[in-house]
Formats: sequence, C-alpha cells, structure tokens
Amino acid sequence: MIKKKITIFGREYILEEKENGTLVVNGQEFQPKIEQAVGKHYKICIEDTWLDVLITETGILIDGEEINGIIMPFFDRPRKGGEEAGTKEIVIQAPIPGKITRVLVKKGDKISQNQELFILEAMKMRNRILSPADGIVKEILVEKNQNVGQDQILAKLSQA
Repeated sequence: MIKKKITIFGREYILEEKENGTLVVNGQEFQPKIEQAVGKHYKICIEDTWLDVLITETGILIDGEEINGIIMPFFDRPRKGGEEAGTKEIVIQAPIPGKITRVLVKKGDKISQNQELFILEAMKMRNRILSPADGIVKEILVEKNQNVGQDQILAKLSQA
C-alpha cells in the first residue's frame, strides 16, 4: 500500500492506494477506472464522474484547469532515534521515483516546517520535497542529479 500526503490549492489530502486498486482519500474509498488516452493524457472515472487529466512539463491539468500541488511522504508521527534523550529523528523519503535536481540544505542547517529541502524531477515535473517539522539537518543521503527510488531515504533530521 502506498500512502502520501498531497497539498492542492492549500488543502491537505492523505491518499492511499491499496493493492486491489482502491484509492482512499482522507479515509473515504473510491474505485477509480483509469484509461490512458495518449502519452500522458488520461481519462479517469471516479464515482461516475470522468476527469480529463493531462501531465505536462510544468504541472497537471484536470479538465483544463492547472493544479498546483505538493506531494510529500506521509508521516504518522516522527520516527524516533537520535543520540540524545528527548530528540526525535525524522526520515525524509522520496515520495515518488525521480531525479534530485536541487539539494537546498546542508548538514547542520536549522530548518522550519514546510521549508523546501529538495527538488525532485519526475515525469518532467518538478516536485518540492518539504520538511514535515522544524529541526536540524543531521544527514543528507543524496546528491544533485542522483536518481532515487520511491521511499528512498533522502535525509535525516533531528527534532528536539
């Protein structure tokens, strides 16, 4: 099962894709039908509503309207670890496979929640990887122009 947090027009959605193809959005189940038309142009049916989805170099168009969104890994809670008592380690993972085109932080940097950490290019789209919390960069595990797989660890943060 794949679970991601997606922000579209400032609203957050938790998306889960189950192995049987069911899509769960904020706990509500949908059974989408997907037909690929041509290249990156899709027809998707959700609950008898057909959507025209086009993936372009600059973003996603749904029924002709450009969608501005952010995809992040979903964290139920920060992962624990760290060297000192009372610190939590947060692991930043790639939400989708792609290529790291920018590394915007370095080891030791203080960062804030929703700060851009990386730019990940996938399907000719630039995806911003944001910090889920305030913290300090403890480790960067990728470099610019490196290809990464889905859920590959990109960085580790420390949160007090």
